[in-house]
Amino acid sequence: MNRHRITQVTILSALQKLKTMDAWTFCDRWFGIDQLPPHEQEAARNKRGYRAQCVRVVAAVLGLQESTVDEWGTKLERMPENPHQRALAYADVIRQQIQATQSTELLELYLKHTNPEN
Repeated sequence: MNRHRITQVTILSALQKLKTMDAWTFCDRWFGIDQLPPHEQEAARNKRGYRAQCVRVVAAVLGLQESTVDEWGTKLERMPENPHQRALAYADVIRQQIQATQSTELLELYLKHTNPEN
């Protein structure tokens, strides 16, 4: 039981230290642009349809209308800081965990606990 409490405290401590994330950085990470060599990153961002894809993903993650996200500027720089930047950081952590484990178990667990029917 003590080990379980330590784990929860450790997790909460880590979440409190988690840096917030702006929408453009979130999209770069979501679409793997941050993994490209620096000289290829801007070209990837400038490809036709990248911003629209970014708007769709950010809207889906935050549970907002695409038209709302679309109004945040060319690089979504006018996104309200709270709570959206923290939510994107949490979503990025979940994405990283799913990719690292190559398992949807974490996502299924989250969906199970957030489903009002359960």
